[in-house]
Amino acid sequence: MPQNWGDLQVLWIDWISGAGILLNFLLLYLIKTDRHKAGDGYRRILMIISWYNIFYALVHWIVGVAILVDEAGYIAFSSRFARHSFWASYAGIQVFIASFIMSLSLLAAHCLYRYVKISGRFTLIFERWYCILLLIVCNLLFAALVIVFSSLTVMPSQARDQISQFELMERYNLSIVNLGYIGPVYRTMNSQTGQWDYRWKDLIGIIGCHSLQVITYIAICTCGLKLYFFLHRSLISPKAKAINLQLMRLLLIEAITPLFFDYIPCFVAMWGGLLGLPMSEAAFYVPILFSCYPAAEALMTTLGFRAYRRRVFGLWTPATYSETHSWVA
Repeated sequence: MPQNWGDLQVLWIDWISGAGILLNFLLLYLIKTDRHKAGDGYRRILMIISWYNIFYALVHWIVGVAILVDEAGYIAFSSRFARHSFWASYAGIQVFIASFIMSLSLLAAHCLYRYVKISGRFTLIFERWYCILLLIVCNLLFAALVIVFSSLTVMPSQARDQISQFELMERYNLSIVNLGYIGPVYRTMNSQTGQWDYRWKDLIGIIGCHSLQVITYIAICTCGLKLYFFLHRSLISPKAKAINLQLMRLLLIEAITPLFFDYIPCFVAMWGGLLGLPMSEAAFYVPILFSCYPAAEALMTTLGFRAYRRRVFGLWTPATYSETHSWVA
């Protein structure tokens, strides 16, 4: 790994983000040319998620997020806007944070849709305009809360400037002066006692941000578990059960994807230094893993549906479908 991270890290993010955009456009093409008459509602929500993942990949490409982790916390900033004004740099990292949490809350809504449509319960959620509006408001509210938590608690500070200025110059050849970033300082060393003094404002702010991520993943897992037990208790034909189990397995894949590319990297970046994990060098890979999510989500969805998988591999024409595959309306 080179001593200066900037160019190589941005190169990785650019290539992976480009792959994410291409894979999501491929998925959109497969959805648009799907001639199966059933499942229009499900196709619509897949298209919404694909368009959002294209936007999310563009955010990665435009912002070029970078993270440094130390034993006192971390610093996150936009490597592309770092040499511009303070507010341009700060807005860049906030847009990334908001896009990050919205990608997770949108996935939670996707999982809820699957449960509702397969189980037939709570169907009003996706049939009434005011319920759909409420889901949209909740998605935007999650993004707003993350921005509020970070703005009130982990704005640039003198303590973070002192901790990160030398590593920032070494890793990215950037000055911390006039850099818009988020950077909690969980603790500082007391020069008189030699003990750590904990900064509860920063800790509470990051706990607030992280709790929103936990809520979305709990929602994803809850929908998956309820769907699993519903299918195993339901009195439906073996063919219908096999189809729904196939969709449930895809739901499991889609729940694992953010775990590896969002939740775990985010957790180790937020808390790794405080927990004593060796994150100084590993922090290089965290933004790269973040940028993998749009590509991985589209790839898993494409490969998870047998009809789409076979179309991609050229085994079937767009008008031909497996008898064992069906959409759930």
